[in-house]
Amino acid sequence: PGAGCAQVHQGGLLQTSEVQASALALVQTRVVTVSASTMNGDDVPPAVGQSPAFADHSPPPPAKVEGPGDEPPMRVGRLTKFVVKNPGIVSCAIFLLTVILSASGIFAIIATSEDALDAIGFGEYRVQGDPLTLQNAAFSEVVADRFVPGDDEDDEDDEDDPDDPNRRELVRSQRVDSLTIVYEDLGDDENMLTEEHVADIVRVEGALLDTRWDEFCRLEYKEGKDKVKKDPDASKDARCASPNSILQYLFEGKKAHKKQCEEGYCFLSKDSLGSCGTFIDWGTFPCRSKVYSWRDGELAKKSNWGKILKEQLCDDSFSRDFILDKEAVCKKAISKHLRSSYTLGGPLSGFKNTDEEGQSQIGGVLGTADSYGTEMAAAMSSSVDEVSATSSRARTYVSMPSGDKDVNVLYFSFTTGRIFETLLSDTYLASASVVFVFCYIWSNVGSLFLAFAGIFEIIASLPLALFFWRVVLQQTKVEILQFLTVYLILCIGSDDIFVFMDSWKESKTAGPRVSDSIETRLVFTYKQAVNAMFTTTMTTVLSLVTTSFSSIPAISTFGIFAALVVIWDFLLVCSWFPAMVVFYATYIERASCSKWCCACFPCCRVSPEPEAGEKPEERRIVVWLRETLAPLIFRYRYACIAVAMVGVISMGATFGALFKLAEDLPNNFVPENPSSVFNDIQDDSFFVPEDWKYQVSVAYGLDVEEPITYQPDGQISPTTDRESELRFVPLNLNKNLQEKLVKDCNRARRDEDLVSKKESYCLLNDLKEWAGDDFPFEDEAELRKGLDKFYDSSEYSWLTANFSDYTTKTGFVADGDEGIKVYFVSYNTTIPPEANSGPNVLLPYFNQWEAYAEDCATDCFHMTTGGEGPASWVLFRIFQQLFREVGITVVASLLLAFVVLVMTTRNWIVSIYVVFTILCIIVCVFGSVVSRGFEIGVQECIYIALTIGLSVDYAVHLTHFYVHATGTRFERTQEAMSKILISILGGATTTAVAALPLFACVQTFLYLYGFFILFTSLWSFLLSILLLVPLLMTIGPEGDQGTFKSCADFLGQRGVKICQDTPAAEEPARSSGYPHNNANEQTHRSDSTTNP
Repeated sequence: PGAGCAQVHQGGLLQTSEVQASALALVQTRVVTVSASTMNGDDVPPAVGQSPAFADHSPPPPAKVEGPGDEPPMRVGRLTKFVVKNPGIVSCAIFLLTVILSASGIFAIIATSEDALDAIGFGEYRVQGDPLTLQNAAFSEVVADRFVPGDDEDDEDDEDDPDDPNRRELVRSQRVDSLTIVYEDLGDDENMLTEEHVADIVRVEGALLDTRWDEFCRLEYKEGKDKVKKDPDASKDARCASPNSILQYLFEGKKAHKKQCEEGYCFLSKDSLGSCGTFIDWGTFPCRSKVYSWRDGELAKKSNWGKILKEQLCDDSFSRDFILDKEAVCKKAISKHLRSSYTLGGPLSGFKNTDEEGQSQIGGVLGTADSYGTEMAAAMSSSVDEVSATSSRARTYVSMPSGDKDVNVLYFSFTTGRIFETLLSDTYLASASVVFVFCYIWSNVGSLFLAFAGIFEIIASLPLALFFWRVVLQQTKVEILQFLTVYLILCIGSDDIFVFMDSWKESKTAGPRVSDSIETRLVFTYKQAVNAMFTTTMTTVLSLVTTSFSSIPAISTFGIFAALVVIWDFLLVCSWFPAMVVFYATYIERASCSKWCCACFPCCRVSPEPEAGEKPEERRIVVWLRETLAPLIFRYRYACIAVAMVGVISMGATFGALFKLAEDLPNNFVPENPSSVFNDIQDDSFFVPEDWKYQVSVAYGLDVEEPITYQPDGQISPTTDRESELRFVPLNLNKNLQEKLVKDCNRARRDEDLVSKKESYCLLNDLKEWAGDDFPFEDEAELRKGLDKFYDSSEYSWLTANFSDYTTKTGFVADGDEGIKVYFVSYNTTIPPEANSGPNVLLPYFNQWEAYAEDCATDCFHMTTGGEGPASWVLFRIFQQLFREVGITVVASLLLAFVVLVMTTRNWIVSIYVVFTILCIIVCVFGSVVSRGFEIGVQECIYIALTIGLSVDYAVHLTHFYVHATGTRFERTQEAMSKILISILGGATTTAVAALPLFACVQTFLYLYGFFILFTSLWSFLLSILLLVPLLMTIGPEGDQGTFKSCADFLGQRGVKICQDTPAAEEPARSSGYPHNNANEQTHRSDSTTNP
């Protein structure tokens, strides 16, 4: 009986009784062996590298007879014949179609974008459709549309509107960028205020001033000319603004301060200079020049530095907090860190304002090659390298003295283009992944031609996905996260190539039924490889598609685009790559020129042709996997499972112990990078202004759930210029509601848990205090009249002069001349300045304001609107949504993977094993991430889909081949390992190779991406070998276990004939009729393998 439906074979009788007796003895021996091992409850494979005990006296196989039991010839379809006959035509057609579609997608993006940056989206992380997100957007429009007194008057001061594209600004009067320099003493003294270190500071900042600084610095104008915008000579007497630097104080120049103050460049007006030089020394604030340069003075004696700092610097809290660190001692002139700042100005001469295009000579990311930024960067680089232990272009921070250099000088400015250089260098490193993967594919497939074909297939899937993204889905921007799919497809694409090539190589030794012609080899390869690739592609795509349902556009766009890339790669590996393999086998592999080229390139191998009548030799690695590694794992299968579970439990415990939700957005650079240290020193070592507070604004008159609506633009990641409309709710500000709104403000003021020191911006409360008994007004029309009078009063002028941004913190949106659509107020809150946006920190404050809003006089909502820190309701909701979606994504991906596996393998037992393995992989990857010190934040949540997508491949490959094999658990696992483990090893190696260059990147999202890729591949490979393989050998399904036999029986009772596999115990050890076995393999197994 075969492995299909039970059939009765007629004919084919054995020729001799001796052969019958020998065959019967062999069967009896095997039955006894299997029965004994079954009774003992254990399977005993042959010893590693040894033949079974009965191999020496095994009888010869029965003589081959012709009859109906012989395998029919392999069927070759018309398409296969056409591809084999015309591989060049097929590959050229696919190549041209790929080029046309790719070019169409690229040109479509270029045609609709003003420049390269316009086509790139930098990620929209706000939760779409969420009330908090809508409320934030609505409040921004409310502030923009608020009633401003005098808006309807024709006043030249309208030119001061910062949003007016036609406004006029004085030449270089606006700050466009600044060069910030941080100095750190690495010596034991921990003091930058020494003569040696000050000399280093002079060298660095002097090099900056020796450039064309005077042509690009921000200008200070003489008193009286700072408002003259139409005077062409207004900038004639303007001078460079003073920098913020310790040198401004250590280099004394009282005469220069006096002269410049008298010329009109003083912090005091000319009319108030009488006290300067008598009660207040020149050079001491406010008798200090705005344009004084330390080069105008002389360095004071070291013994006087403490006195100078105490009198001139430390009494000015702003300058002290900026220049000296927190632990500085002014009297003793001690400070471990120092900070300086030099400001560049705009617009340049000949331009109306800083927004006008054409000012690239300043420099920056998109500045011209001969821009001033290039000159400034060269000067800074040269001077810093002379004195700093950490060089100007170092990618790793040096925390110890280096030779005679015991100072670190760290600086940053967009104008220098350093950020662009960092991005470019990381791009080069990332590109190295492609080169490394190409070299490994070349080594693995043994052909330079096929290596180029494979890497083209991988890379081409990106522009093809871009075509679908832009032309079909009509998406106008490519988000920055979508570029990360390059590394994803390098891993998945190379894995598919290895699966196809290993099946192709196997077809050569699969017996004459398969290896007789290229047509039959292609049919065999296609059936075996494509089925395996389809399963992994479906599980990967579905896990990526789960992220497309995210309410955060940056994540959903990444998932959709990555899924498109994986689909296109699958289509190309099933069409383009087979045609190229056939072309190579037909025209190149045996050509004399190929052999000559292979002499020059050892990685290009041409396998020798067997002699006539000789069977092709199996690859040594296949034999080693089947005859050595598989029995070895079987022998120690329980130990392997124990080791794997100990690893999983250990990483799970690590994850549980070190798990921490991120409370802020991730840093741009890895911790060891000088740019990251530069930011850390400024945050930790220097004072943060203590006089600012987080502010929460409350708005009345808008729909709470959906205060703003947008016109749909068909974009997954919405654009910022969408048409929008506020949704108003009638306020009807009668006398009663006016009083209630005043009470709302008073209620918040009295609540010490909400508002800090009763600090509030409430227009109606201030109006009531001014109007007295006239408040409340009869109706909205009378209220508007009262507000108009209040705006003209000295009381309102005092409020706007003494409270920063008073007009933007409280006010209203007018409804014609007599009505009010929206009324809003603001409060200084009790949220601490050091607070971040994580749920653990902000949730208590958010809940308090939610409770306050529920008791408002009418429908209202609250929104964080002020503060110099990162705390924000919008970011808070992003973190909440991310953490919520993480669990949903993991569960959904695992369920979808299980469904796909059940459908493709038709076995729910192995599907459970795979899902369990994937879950263990996820636990181990996240344990590795937190052990490195990363918190679970925005980027980590995004990469979860990547983890699931990559972790399924190896386990799915193994189980796919397991369920298609025959025999006992060991034999089925053994066959699966021999057929696919080479591809798995190649895929894992390629993934690691692709990830390694990313570890040299300094941008956090690239470094972390490489970390996820590497450890996902590492844990996937290890757990597939040490956990899944031993599980299959120990408790893997046999025969009908885990299949849908019950359904088949149900249909069979109703006359539907269903073929079922016979149980493993009733199967012969090997059947020559199994399509995946070849004659050579059958003979080899009969000589060296027994049934465990």
